[in-house]
Amino acid sequence: MSILLYATRAIFLLILLFISQLGYSQIVNFGQFGVEHGLPQSQVNTIVQDDDGNLWVGTVSGLAKYNGIEFKSFYKSDSLAEDWITSSFKGHDGNLWFGHWGGSITRYDKVTKEFQSISVERFSSRQEVSDFVEDTLRRKMIFGTKGSGIFVYDVERQTINRFEIDKNVAGSRHIQALYLDAGGRLWIGTDNDGIYIVKLVDLLNNTNATFKQITVENGLSGRQVRDIAEFDGDIWVATEKGISYWKYTQSEAVIEGKSKGIIKILDDNTELNTDDITSFEKGRNGRLWVGTRNKGIIMCVNENNKYTFRHYSIAQGLSFYSAKCLYLDRENTLWIGTDVGLNQYLSDYFTLYDESVGIGNNIVLSVISDIKGNIWLGTSQGISQLLNADKLNNDSLSVGQYQINGLSNTAVMSMFEDSEGYLWFGTINGGLFKRSPKGSFEKINLDSEFKEIIHSIAEDNNGNIWLGTRSGAARINKKTNVLSVYTEEDGLGGNSVYKIVKGDDGTMWFGVVGGKLTSYDGKEFRVYDETDGMNHKLVLSLAKDGLGNIWIGCYTGGLYKYDGEKFTNFNKDSGMKSETPYSIIADLDNNIWYGTTYGVEKYDQKTGKFEHFGKAEGFLGIQVNPNSTCLDNKGNVWFGTILGAVKYNGRVHYKNEAKPGLTLSNKLLINHEEADLTFDSKYDHTKNNLEFLYTGVSLANPNKLRYKYRLIGNPRFEDWKITDERSIAFNNLRAKKYNLEIVALNADNIESDPAVYNFEITVPFYDSYTFYILQIIMIGLMLTLAVYFGRKTGGSRVATILASIAIIIVFEYGINFLEDRMEEQVGSVVFIKVGLNALLGLILFPVEQIIKKRLIKKHDATEEEIA
Repeated sequence: MSILLYATRAIFLLILLFISQLGYSQIVNFGQFGVEHGLPQSQVNTIVQDDDGNLWVGTVSGLAKYNGIEFKSFYKSDSLAEDWITSSFKGHDGNLWFGHWGGSITRYDKVTKEFQSISVERFSSRQEVSDFVEDTLRRKMIFGTKGSGIFVYDVERQTINRFEIDKNVAGSRHIQALYLDAGGRLWIGTDNDGIYIVKLVDLLNNTNATFKQITVENGLSGRQVRDIAEFDGDIWVATEKGISYWKYTQSEAVIEGKSKGIIKILDDNTELNTDDITSFEKGRNGRLWVGTRNKGIIMCVNENNKYTFRHYSIAQGLSFYSAKCLYLDRENTLWIGTDVGLNQYLSDYFTLYDESVGIGNNIVLSVISDIKGNIWLGTSQGISQLLNADKLNNDSLSVGQYQINGLSNTAVMSMFEDSEGYLWFGTINGGLFKRSPKGSFEKINLDSEFKEIIHSIAEDNNGNIWLGTRSGAARINKKTNVLSVYTEEDGLGGNSVYKIVKGDDGTMWFGVVGGKLTSYDGKEFRVYDETDGMNHKLVLSLAKDGLGNIWIGCYTGGLYKYDGEKFTNFNKDSGMKSETPYSIIADLDNNIWYGTTYGVEKYDQKTGKFEHFGKAEGFLGIQVNPNSTCLDNKGNVWFGTILGAVKYNGRVHYKNEAKPGLTLSNKLLINHEEADLTFDSKYDHTKNNLEFLYTGVSLANPNKLRYKYRLIGNPRFEDWKITDERSIAFNNLRAKKYNLEIVALNADNIESDPAVYNFEITVPFYDSYTFYILQIIMIGLMLTLAVYFGRKTGGSRVATILASIAIIIVFEYGINFLEDRMEEQVGSVVFIKVGLNALLGLILFPVEQIIKKRLIKKHDATEEEIA
C-alpha cells in the first residue's frame, strides 16, 4: 500500500536549547562497606592484605578481616596492643604489622594466626605509629611516629631502638611517611618540616648518620609530607599544597639543594584540580591513584609524556570526599578508606551516565553512535547527546539537550543514522524527525492515520527508510517521499514489528512480536517457523554480527543464531542466565551482548561460554530497555537502561589472573556435630559422616567464586565435582585412607592452590583381618561339626542348623562386601540386598536334604567299604 507523504519543510535552523556542562557525575561501580556490614567502626585509617587474600582494615575502634563474604573484628581483648589502628604493613615473610595511636605495635603471625602485642616505650605525649618500612636483609622493621621520631624493631632479637633526626628540631620527630628507595636511602616525610633523607645502613649501624633535608625553600610544594612514592621513574611527594615530583635519577641534585628547574608541581592551578593530597597507590597499566582530603580520589595516567587525570568523588559513587588511605590488592582492585567507611573501586569498564550528568531522563529507550563518535540517547523526555564520552578525563564530558517541538518531553523509542549522515528519531506517539549533518532538524509529517509507536528504524540498500510499528512495517522512499506500509496481508509474519535489521547481503529482517520472524529480499517476504527450526514467535530483538550471522532474541525463548542455513537455539541449558534478550549487539570481536532485566550477558562465539554482568560486576543500569544498544567508533558497547546509559569499555576489562585464596577450616562436622580438624587425621569408624568447611577469597567478585573437589579413595568422588557451596559432606565412609582435594575458582576460572587433607577412617574390629581369620576358623569348625553329627546321627537337626549358620555367615559377608564396594559407586543398594537375601532363603531350604543325601550317603558308602 502506498500513501503520499506530505512533509513539511519546516526546518529548525536554530537549535532552541543546547546545554553543555562539565560531566563530573559519571557513575562507576564503588562498593561501600560500613558498620552495618561488619566494620567495627566507620573511620578507616589503614588497609593491608594477607597472603591468603583477606583484607585487613584498621579503624579507630578495632581491626577487621574481610574475606569477601563477611567481616570478622578483633580488639585488644583478642591480643591487639590497642584498639585504635593507625597504620599497617605486610612483611616479606607474610606476617602483618599494625601501628597504634598510643605508640604500640602488633604483629600477626601468618602461620599460628595469632597476634603478638609489642609495647613501645613512650617518649612523648603523642606517639602515633604512622608508617612502616622493612629492611629485609637485616631483618629489621622501621616505623615512624608522630611525636617520637623513628623506631627500629629487630625481629630476631625482639629489641627496639629509637632514633632522632635532629634533637633541636621538634618537627623532625613528627613523621608521617617513610619510603625506602632502591639505593638504600630512607626518605622521611614530616608533619611540618619537609623531607629528611639518610642512608639506612648508617642509621642502623649507629654511625654518624647524615640527614639531608628537602623543604619548601628548595622547591617542595608544601611542608606537610603525607606520602612518598616512586612512579613512572619519578619521585612523587604528597603535601598539603599539591604534588611535587622529579626524576629519580635527579634525586641527588634535589637532595643537594640544586633543585631549580627539576621539581615540578601539580596543584589546584593544574589539571589535578586540588592541593590537599593524602596518599599514593600505584595501579595497573601505568596508573597512579591519588588520595585527597577534599576531592575524593584521582587516577593519574601518563599519556604521550603528559599526565592526565580522572576524578572520582561523591558524584561518581564514592561514599565520602576525603580519602584517608588507598590500597591496591593483588587482584588490582582499589580500596579506599574514608571517615565514613570502606570503599571498593570494582571496575572502570562499566560507566553509568544519568541525570546527574545532564541527560534529559534516566530512562534511556534508545542509543546510537553517530559517525563522529558522539552518543545520542533517546529518553522518556526527549533526546540528549554525549560528547567526549570516551576521553580519560571525565571532566571533559559535555552533554547536549535539544528542545524541538514534538520531540522534546516525549519518549524517543528509536534512532538511526542513515548512509548520508542524517539522524532519524522515532517517538512513542508516531512522530518522526530527521537531523541533517549540519545540525538542522526536520519533522516528517506522516499520514494522519499512521500514528503508531515507532519501535525501530533501518535503511535498505536502496536508501529507503524502514519503520517498525505495531501496524506493520513502513517503508519511506527518500527520493519520491512515498510511504508504503506492509502487513500480514502482504506476507509479513505479523503486524507488530519490534526490530528491523539489514543483513550483510541486503536482506531486511523483521522481528515480530506474536507472529513469525520474517525476511525481505527486495521482492518478497519469507516467514520462518518450526519447520525451519525457529520455535518461538515473540521476537523482541535482532542483530547481525561480523560473520554474517543473524541473532534473534525471543521472550522466554532464549537466543537464536541463523547462519543462512539453520537456526541454533541457546537457552539456560547452554549457560544463559536469562532467556529473554531485550536488546542484542555484536562487538568488534563478534562476542554477542544482550541486555536482560537484571544486567547484561556476553556470549563468546569462540569458546561457546556465556558470562553475566550485574551490579556485582559493575553494571549499575540493572535493567536494559528493549533494542537500546549500540557500538561506538572506539568499540565500546552502550546500553540504554532504566537508570541511564551504561558504557562498556572492553579495552580496560582485564582478566583476573590472581589466584584466589583458599583456607580449609580447622573445624568440621562429624555426624552433624562440630569438632576440631585433627592433625593425626584418624576418625573412628562410628564417626564416618564428615562435612568439611572451607572459604575461598576473591575480593574482586566474591559472588562468582566456585569450588571443585574430589575424594581419592571413594570411587563416587574421584572425578572433580563443581559446587558453589563452602562445605562438602561425605556420608557412610568405609574404613580406609582418603585424600581430599579442594580448589577455588574465581570469576575468570583461575584456580587457587589446592587445599589437601589426608585422613583415615579406622577399621573396626569386626572388619579387621584378625576378625576375618577367627570367622574362617569358626565357619570351618561349624562345617566339621555338621559333617560329624550328620554322619553319626543320620542327618540330625543339629547338623542342619550348624551347616545353615555357616552358610548364612558366608553369604552375609558376601552381601556386605558387595554393599560396601557397590554403594560407593552407585549409591543405595537396598534392592540388591533384598534380592540376595531372597536368594539366601532359597539356598537354605534344601540344606537338610543335602546333608542327608550327600553326607549320609557318603557315610553309608564308607561303612559298606569297611564291611
